[in-house]
Amino acid sequence: MLLINENDMRWQDAAMANLQLKNILTNYHIGEGNVNCGVSRWPHGEAGKPHTHDAQDEIYIVLRGQGKACLGEETRALGPGDIMHARAGEVHGMVEGISENGIEMFYILIPTEKK
Repeated sequence: MLLINENDMRWQDAAMANLQLKNILTNYHIGEGNVNCGVSRWPHGEAGKPHTHDAQDEIYIVLRGQGKACLGEETRALGPGDIMHARAGEVHGMVEGISENGIEMFYILIPTEKK
């Protein structure tokens, strides 16, 4: 068993501008793919750009703050407790941090069955 308190983890800058991560699992191999999960933080203002994952579903669970995310053609405000699920191949992403301190979310990328 692995027990981690998110408050004891350090923020790391990600490859995407403005994004910071606290990685829990990175390329953890299961079955036909890898799982990645952790906590992401987008600052107030413009966040990332919508994207897709060809062989992974992505789930966000908002922990703190508020932001706007796109899922397909829709853009919605998200706040603490909200959950968003983007299926493999579906356009999604955080587009704006609304709160003064931005938005923090648990995220997980789960491999999908290869066809």
